[in-house]
Amino acid sequence: MNIGIAYEKNRDFDLALKFNQQAKKLYEEEEDSTGLLKCLINEGGIWYAKKDYQSALPIYRKAIAIATILEDDRNRYYAIGDIATTFMSMDVYDSAVYYMKQALSYHLVEEDMPAAAIDYGNLGILFGKMNNPDSAVYYLKQSLLHSEAIGDIQLSAKNAMELAMQYVAKGDYQEAYKYQQQYISYNDSVYSISKAEAIAEMQTQYETEKKENQIQLLNK
Repeated sequence: MNIGIAYEKNRDFDLALKFNQQAKKLYEEEEDSTGLLKCLINEGGIWYAKKDYQSALPIYRKAIAIATILEDDRNRYYAIGDIATTFMSMDVYDSAVYYMKQALSYHLVEEDMPAAAIDYGNLGILFGKMNNPDSAVYYLKQSLLHSEAIGDIQLSAKNAMELAMQYVAKGDYQEAYKYQQQYISYNDSVYSISKAEAIAEMQTQYETEKKENQIQLLNK
């Protein structure tokens, strides 16, 4: 299963499916429902990454059924969130909202604020696509509130830009300008962090090479 995940991250989806199927077969032989559940969620993710959404949906539904039997709420709502994202990618907005709200309710009960922030943001985007700017603004503001609280600058930047677009749709250009300025501020912070991380990585690489050269010189 882990080999399959590695191939998926490397975007070699055919091999990812092959190894995940082998893992699924072993779990079925061992009658390990928990392992099978994880394989199904992974398989759905591979089909989603391939943009084959019609293949992903029944896999996620099967995962939900098994998780319900096992009373595994964590993985059940994980699969529910994946179904919501799949419908969102398919532009089936009503179904996406239906499942996303379920995922959000669970994450709020579990006090999983990073996940709730993402759910709020996705709902805001969905209502925006459904030409409901008032609901879009509500959910995006909730997402921004949570993303700022947990220090997720990238999500905050995305929320600010989406809010600016929704206020343009509402004809409130003053608020749109305010959130556009927030987006610029957050985006500058994201750039600064990325630049600092890149410099730190280069420094680490330089120090590593320097030590290796010293070792080689001492060996000589």
